[in-house]
Amino acid sequence: MNGSISGYVVSDCSEQPMGDVSVVVISGPNSSPDIAALTNPFGYFVLDNLREGTWRLRAMAPNGSQSDMTVDVFEHAVTAVKFLLPQNS
Repeated sequence: MNGSISGYVVSDCSEQPMGDVSVVVISGPNSSPDIAALTNPFGYFVLDNLREGTWRLRAMAPNGSQSDMTVDVFEHAVTAVKFLLPQNS
């Protein structure tokens, strides 16, 4: 069984949820980390079925702002994260 990452993307100044933000895998234990999610209107996303190990993620908003994060994933576990993104690029 693999693990998952679930989380929220919010504004760094107001902590308001940010919808339609792409959360993509930059690198990870898989040989081809072509994995991505789009946040819902509440800023929520899930990346499922990830192998155990360290994953590098990037959140990219439609306004051009972005942020990177490194996340450790464990078997049979969900790792919770929160991205803080600038509202303006």
